[in-house]
Amino acid sequence: MVQILLAILFVLQAAMKFSSMPGWADRFSRWGYPESFYLLIGALEGLGAIGLLIPRLSTYAAGMLFAIMVGATITHLLQGEPAIATIIIGVLLVIIMFLRRPGFIERLVKSRLEYSDQTLIVDIPGGELKTHFQFPDGGRYWIRTSDLWYVRPAL
Repeated sequence: MVQILLAILFVLQAAMKFSSMPGWADRFSRWGYPESFYLLIGALEGLGAIGLLIPRLSTYAAGMLFAIMVGATITHLLQGEPAIATIIIGVLLVIIMFLRRPGFIERLVKSRLEYSDQTLIVDIPGGELKTHFQFPDGGRYWIRTSDLWYVRPAL
C-alpha cells in the first residue's frame, strides 16, 4: 500500500515538473541547478514511480528515488527550507528497499526460527521457490519468494 501511495506521489511530482508551471524552473535555478535539471528529476521520478509498481524493479526504483530524496533534503537544508517531507519519504523508501530485497523476509524468518523449535522447509514445486514454516502446533504457512509481502496458509 505504501508503495502505491509513493508511486502516485512521484507520478504527480513528475507531472507537475513537466507541466507548464514556471515554478519548478524558477526553484531549480534559485537553488543553483542547471536550467533543465528539473526535467531530468521529473523523468527519474516518473520512471521510479513505475518501477515501484513492478516487483522485480521496486528495490532499484526505491534506491534511485531515495538518492533523489537525499539530494532534495540536502538542497532544502542548504537553502534554509523545511525538509521534513523529503526525510519522511526517504525513510519510507529505505523501508521498501529492505523489505523488497530478494531473500530479506526468508532470512528474517529463518533467523527467528533458528532460535526456536520451529523447523524451516524449503522446496521447489514446479520450479517456483516456496518457503514453508512448520510450527509446533501443526500449522503450516508459506511465503512465495516472488510475493514477499503475502503470508498465506500452505496448500
